[in-house]
Amino acid sequence: MTRQLPRVFFAAAIAVLPWSCGEEPQKPPAEGFNISADDTLLGASVTVDNQRIGELQHLVTHGAFFGWLLKLKTGDSPAFHIVALNCDARAAHLAAGKHVIRIEKSGRPVASGEFVYPFSQPVAFFVVSGPHVEQLPSSNR
Repeated sequence: MTRQLPRVFFAAAIAVLPWSCGEEPQKPPAEGFNISADDTLLGASVTVDNQRIGELQHLVTHGAFFGWLLKLKTGDSPAFHIVALNCDARAAHLAAGKHVIRIEKSGRPVASGEFVYPFSQPVAFFVVSGPHVEQLPSSNR
């Protein structure tokens, strides 16, 4: 019986595996933007034209086995201390023209910046740098 226990556990783990994943993988937005910052802004509110669109959260790998394994292999890196938000431009109801983006967190200065929509690429990337939200040029990706 004790020899059967590992086999039973393995079979149960294989049987449960399909239900531990979503039905289909999460797809990146077809058109939108990504905002990233250092993890001191975890939970910061992100607004576009005074409309809240979300908050900065840890990356999917943060606290996960893969993140732990990567950190073990490569050591600590600023890449492990990033928070971000992906936003679908259609869900944010962006009209063509100039927009103001703001990152706000209690006890921190507000970071803000401007951008023009539509973007030159399907996905635009922004980074919070002190009190500024800067759009990265397409060539920096």
